[in-house]
Amino acid sequence: KLLAHRDICSYLKELNVEGDIVELGCGNGDNVISFALATDKMIYGLDTFTGYQTRDLEVEETVNDSLRENFTSNRWSYNKDDIEAKLNNYHLDKNTCLIEGDISETTKEFVPKSGKISLLYIDCNLYRPAINALNNLKKYFSNHCLVYTDSGFYEDDDEYLCGEHRALLEFHKQTGYNMYRSFYGNQCAFFIQVVK
Repeated sequence: KLLAHRDICSYLKELNVEGDIVELGCGNGDNVISFALATDKMIYGLDTFTGYQTRDLEVEETVNDSLRENFTSNRWSYNKDDIEAKLNNYHLDKNTCLIEGDISETTKEFVPKSGKISLLYIDCNLYRPAINALNNLKKYFSNHCLVYTDSGFYEDDDEYLCGEHRALLEFHKQTGYNMYRSFYGNQCAFFIQVVK
């Protein structure tokens, strides 16, 4: 993932895309670290740090076995203090910030330090937090900002989009911004380029 993050940050630098980087669903902080090592931009990681909200699962059109298993196993339950200690060990505490809570709520009051967002990386897998964050944060998207999501959870033979993909597709239809399909390592990925 570090190479993919470097490529994304190179794009942001090449086009001089203004603003901070925001990750929705930062989990154990590995992506925050990778982005912080690849750029001098401010990096924010938003997460509950306790796993999925039950109400988020309730609004999903389909919750497949992989997603349900990850919810019940508390796979994404992390100690925020441990992640911050890891950031300190990498000397990344000055350009990183973890924000704890329900993404649908924390993005209502969130203001990026620079006043703009250059990259919104959606990695929360579910529709409700993804679409609410998109609507709450779109006012900060700078010209050529990337809104990006990796594969989330689905099996090869599934015919539905995971929640974050549905949110991105809905945002594309609302705004008319171009949407692209690509790859993130060996996973399918989608992104929108905000061109104002």
